Parts: sequence; structure tokens; C-alpha cells
Amino acid sequence: MYIPNTEDWKKEELQQTLYQRETNLTYVRIVHELHLTKKPSPTKGEKEATIANTATKDGEEDEVQEDNYLDLDLSGGQIQIVEFYAPWCPHCQHFAPHYVKLANQTKHQAISQEITFNAISCTLYQEVCEYYEIEGYPTVFGWKEGTDFADMKKRGIMLNEEGEPNPISIGEDLGFDLAQDKVVYDRAESRFSNSEDQRQYLKDKIQRGINLAKEKVENFEYDFDINEIYHNAAASLCFLLKTAVFSSSRKGLTTYRKEVLHEFLQLVDWATPEAWDFKRIMVRDLLQNYEEVMSGGKTSLENFVLRYQKSTFKTGKRKEELLWGHLNEKPYRKRQKQLLNKSGLGAEHGKSKELTDAAVAKEHAGWTPQCTHYEPSTNAGYTCGLWNLFHILTVGATQKDNQFYGFHCGYFTSSKDVAATIRNFIAEFFRCEVCRSNFLKMYEGCGRDHCHRLDDTLPLDLEKPSKEISLWLFEVHNAVNERLLREWAERERRVFSSRERKDSKFPTPKQCKSCWLDDANEVWDPSAIVKFLERFYWPSTSQIHLRHLELDQHEASPLFQQALGFVLLPTLCIIFQFVKRYVKQVLRNPPTSKLE
Repeated sequence: MYIPNTEDWKKEELQQTLYQRETNLTYVRIVHELHLTKKPSPTKGEKEATIANTATKDGEEDEVQEDNYLDLDLSGGQIQIVEFYAPWCPHCQHFAPHYVKLANQTKHQAISQEITFNAISCTLYQEVCEYYEIEGYPTVFGWKEGTDFADMKKRGIMLNEEGEPNPISIGEDLGFDLAQDKVVYDRAESRFSNSEDQRQYLKDKIQRGINLAKEKVENFEYDFDINEIYHNAAASLCFLLKTAVFSSSRKGLTTYRKEVLHEFLQLVDWATPEAWDFKRIMVRDLLQNYEEVMSGGKTSLENFVLRYQKSTFKTGKRKEELLWGHLNEKPYRKRQKQLLNKSGLGAEHGKSKELTDAAVAKEHAGWTPQCTHYEPSTNAGYTCGLWNLFHILTVGATQKDNQFYGFHCGYFTSSKDVAATIRNFIAEFFRCEVCRSNFLKMYEGCGRDHCHRLDDTLPLDLEKPSKEISLWLFEVHNAVNERLLREWAERERRVFSSRERKDSKFPTPKQCKSCWLDDANEVWDPSAIVKFLERFYWPSTSQIHLRHLELDQHEASPLFQQALGFVLLPTLCIIFQFVKRYVKQVLRNPPTSKLE
């Protein structure tokens, strides 16, 4: 079967793959369009017969679906191994070079056995990964004729269930013989004929570590404004809603997962700035219509999100600052006049650029360089945007106005509840398997002492809300950054340097001089870190509109604002309820005139 060369692919397709960056693709076949076999659409008579035959006992009908599976050859005892991955998944990115080497070594050691290694992007071919019910990335399946896994229309045997596969484990799982090979790949002493070449090789390894650390610092210190942080957070949440909530078009959403997502959206509602149009309009609209949207399944949720992403923006030199995920800041107050119509959210009609729905949705679904770091992959900013969102939530959860609003809405607002909500959300909806399992292992083991630092008391002391939740996530994120760089060093079989450990920490000394108390970035000042996080992830007072009233910050003291919150708002609610009851009573018992 013809395998198209990556040179024949479209740019958009290349951006959703990992392996086109490899210099040696001899041993890994990249699955592309010609490998998808679509089940022929049934005729009208066949469809009616199928529906009749698949009717359930309760009279309900199963939806007739078109299957998309991999058409790979198993004849003659061939073995097909397929990696299902997502280009945004950090572990998939780290696993890619290992997978190429694994294919090389396995084919080298296999005795009279034809083995083909394949890789398929689940962002490019989401329907195929849904067909095989891929729940986490990367997932490696194997198929072989004459075994229980001989049908490409069914799931193969998982080859990385107990860790990264190797030639021996693959041979045992799929039942083929391997020749003994004493050559240990990737060891300098097996490659070079003299010590000088070997020393240069090791020196180059060390330099790669230094370059990685330097790149990390440059990414941290990238010059951007707060709008990019919020836009990337919105883009990531929308991407997750469209791709991870309903992991398969065949499966519905369990009651537990539905509750987990609902609680997370409630957290987004109360713990993010009111100035954020994305929260104020789309998230609240989803909460209001939650049961209706979720009952419609995967397509219903995708269409709901897409409707809001089809929004126009102002033209001009700064049009990128009017993407829908941005904050509603003073220079762009005209965005307060939102249009909830066919075109979705956008600027005024007279000052909008005419774009197709697809072009506008693409602009709003993408990530900015704050998260992509100019990587070509379409979804390179996904995990960064999620971290942005988690930091916004943990910082916002410590703001007294947000706590007051959340408490009166009946939401779970304690710091322990916030951490548990984020934990459950990651457990159910973040599909990088290794990343998810590492986070859950950390959390269940009371990582960063959260079980003692975070409490479950209600935030009644609004004058001094606890900041521990934002500090806890700061520590967790830095631990993840350090682990990823350390794993990269281990894969390259080199020592994880102190320079890499230091540069993996956020913020850098350049971003916050007072945050770190030592030269190694190991000891930090909690109060300085809290101030930095609030400055970095939370808009200034001048950028925030009060939820119920817009007050002049110079004329209204904090005490006066709090008094308004405790007195005026409840009073308005009581008056509203009284008027509502009175109107109902009048409608039920209209007054009658009496003649005397």
C-alpha cells in the first residue's frame, strides 16, 4: 500500500504530527489518509433494516454510525504496531525519539518476522482514535495474525500498559523470537574509535542540556501582556471541551464525569475575573444550558463551543489584541456591546472585518506565542494554556470579592475544594496518560503537603483570605518543569545539571528579583511569590469591572465597597423576590371592581 511522503502533506496536517521533524523515518511509517477505511454508507433500505435489528428492549434505537478503522495488512504473519499520540502531549514528545529507536532495534533483532511500526496523530484523525477508544496518550497497540489480536477492526494488545515497551516485551506480547544483541545503543563507547571523539560527543550532550535550560528561561521571559495568558487559557479549555469530554462518539458521559466537569465550570465562573468575556458569556451560558448541551452528546458540545468561536474582531494594527479570549480592558470597552447573534461575540458591525466562520474560528481556537513558543505544531500551546487556567483559578480563588461571590452562589470555595476540583478535572479529562498519572500520584501522596496546608473551612474571613492554594500550585508546576527536564536528560543518558534545575524554576530572577532567596532558585519568599503571581495572572484593579456595580476606585473606599456587598446586594435580592411574588399573586387573583 502506498504511503505518502510527508512532503506531500498539507501544512495544516504537518502541524498536527510529531514525526515529520525526525531526520530518520526509515523505521516508522506515518499513518495518513490512505490508511483509513470508511465503512460504506448504507442505503435507505439497509439503514431501516439495521435500525430495526438494533432496537433495544425498551424500544430505543441505536444510532447507525460510520466506522473509521486502520486498514493495515496482517497477511502472511505480519505484525502491525501502532502508536496513537497527540502532538501537544509532553510525554508523546519525549517518547517520539524512543519510538523511532524502538522500531529500529526491534526490526534489527526480529528473526524472520516482518514488523511494521506506525504512528497516527489523534488530533489529525480523532475519529480513528475514538473508534479504538483511546483514553490516554501515548497508547501503543499491536496486532498479529493467528493471535487473539488479529482483527484491525478491534483493539490490539496494549504494549505500553506497564511502561515503555522494549523489543523483549514486544516479542513476548506478540509471540515472536528475537536474536540476542549485545550492542547497547546510544552509548558513546560503542560508537567512537578514539577517546577524542567520545569526549566531544559527551561535551555536545552537556551543551544540549545548557541549550534546553536557556530555551526554558527565554520562554519564561517572553514579552507578552496579560491578554495572551487569558486567551490561551480560553483556547485550551475549548480544545478540551471539544476533544476530551466525550472520549468516544459511542460513549455517553457518565454521571460522575458530568458532575466533575460541572464543578470545574462553576470554579471557572466564580474564581476568574468578571472582565473575562469568555467566562462571563460562554461559560455561564454553558452552565445555564448544561443538561441540554450534555444530553446532546459530543456533537452538541462541539457545536456549542464552535458557535462562540465564530466571532469577528476589529481590524487594524492591534487586531490580535481583540481575540475573544482576551480581557475586557479599558482601551477596548466597545467590546462590552457584545452581539449574541449569528456571528457570536465580536466588535461592532461597522468596524469588523468580514471573515468566513471557519477563518474566525481558527483564529480564536489557536494559541499565541506565549504558549506555542513559535513551535509549528497546531496544538503546541494546549498544556501551557491549561496551566495558565489553573494558575488563574488558584490566584482568583484567593481574591475576597471572588470568594464572596462564590460563597453566595453556593459553590465550593474552600482551598481544599479548589484543589480537589482541579484534581478531579485532570483525572477525568486530561488525556496525556503519563502526565495524568504523575499528577494523581503526587496528589494522592499529599504532594507539597496540600493535605495539611489547605483547609476546608469556608472563606468567612474576607479581610485575610488564605494564599496557600496559589502557592501550592506554584510549587507543583515548578516540580513538573524540573521533572520534564530531568527526564529529558535521562533519555539522553547524561547528568541532570544544576544549571538545568535552576532554570526550570518559574519565575526567573529577572522576572522577580525578590522571589528567590538563594542563587540556586531553591528557596523562595512566599509573600514575594504571592505578589508576583497576582501581578502575573490577575488583572490590575483598573482592568476589572465590579460584578454588580462599577464604582470609581478613588471615590469608593474598600470598606464602602464591602458594605455595598453585604447590605445593598442582599437588599436588592429581597426586593426582587418580593416584587416577583406580588406579580405572581396578582396574575393568579386579578383585582375585580365592585359597584356600590
